[in-house]
Amino acid sequence: MFPLFETICIMDGDIQHAEYHEVRFLRSFLKFYGTSPYFSLLQGITIPNTYKKGTVKLKICYNQHKKRYEFSTYAPKKITTLKVVEDNVIDYDLKFTDRSPLTQLWKKRGDCDDIIILKNGLLTDTYFANIAFLKDGQWITSKQCLLQGTCRQRLLNQGILLTENITLASLKEFSGFQLINAMLTFSPTFYIPIENIKL
Repeated sequence: MFPLFETICIMDGDIQHAEYHEVRFLRSFLKFYGTSPYFSLLQGITIPNTYKKGTVKLKICYNQHKKRYEFSTYAPKKITTLKVVEDNVIDYDLKFTDRSPLTQLWKKRGDCDDIIILKNGLLTDTYFANIAFLKDGQWITSKQCLLQGTCRQRLLNQGILLTENITLASLKEFSGFQLINAMLTFSPTFYIPIENIKL
């Protein structure tokens, strides 16, 4: 009923980076439905008082005619290890509410916390986030991401991230990584050791 969605971070009652979500909403709507929406993503949404403190996740599911939304208190999952999982046909270029192809891959993570998907010889995304790699003080993200995340796009626009094609062989060039999405705070000084990516 609602094939697409957006996840938006709210910090102490303030919606974060709304313009990036509106842009992706417009782009996704046009690609999926072949027309522009007659409503905006955040139109008519008010934050309840109970969700005006701390970090809150706003999930907006939508179809061609309407949307539904829900608020929830957010606590980040602790992700320190990634398992490389290969899938050369997976397609997740829009934020589909049906994430079953990703979930099937996530189930192959073994004793790792999450996965990183290898597609056609190139590293792409994790189960729920884009990924940034650290090399000689520069943060780099995969040119071949599955989903163009809003945080990824913002960091690219700000010149904090560069893009490269990243292969398994090139992993040894990097010292560390961190996950990036709308709900996670990017820190240029934080990284998880690259050795925590398991082949």
